Amino acid sequence: MKIAVHKFESYDINKDVMVTSNRYGTVVAIKETACGRVIPGTEILVDASDLSKEIEGFTAKGYTPQKG
Repeated sequence: MKIAVHKFESYDINKDVMVTSNRYGTVVAIKETACGRVIPGTEILVDASDLSKEIEGFTAKGYTPQKG
């Protein structure tokens, strides 16, 4: 099954700036877990198995989409 995920920004309290995550996430996970905002135009479809077991609704850190 394919799932839409997006790049996103969230607030880094230590640096007092918005930072782009090195993960992709579902809209729900970005808003509810990361309290972040979706970066427009970054939606990709990934296989459900590409989502991390670490944090529900997100890919692993440093996720690189497969070409093809």
